[in-house]
Amino acid sequence: MGYHGMGMQRWITTMKPKKFLGKKSKTDGGGGGNINDRSATEYYHLENRKLDNLQKKKYPREYKAKLRLQLIRENRGRYIMLVVSLVVAVLALWLFVNYLNYKLHWF
Repeated sequence: MGYHGMGMQRWITTMKPKKFLGKKSKTDGGGGGNINDRSATEYYHLENRKLDNLQKKKYPREYKAKLRLQLIRENRGRYIMLVVSLVVAVLALWLFVNYLNYKLHWF
């Protein structure tokens, strides 16, 4: 097994996967016994992110204008794809109904 042109490397071929939820995968390095006296949110450091810094930060007008233009371009592309896909779907449905009408004499 080669590794990006480095040739055969022994450490790559003998590498073993990490244990799932082993001691090294936890943030505090502890085992399962540490969770008994604490809640899971404290143990796994699950807390809500506060994005106050983003609201306080001031961006220059040029950057805001550039982002606005980029967003408008992306939305325009999505809108065009939506319209084209709807037209194709309606056309396919119309052709299917006309085919069934021709074969089954519905109308």
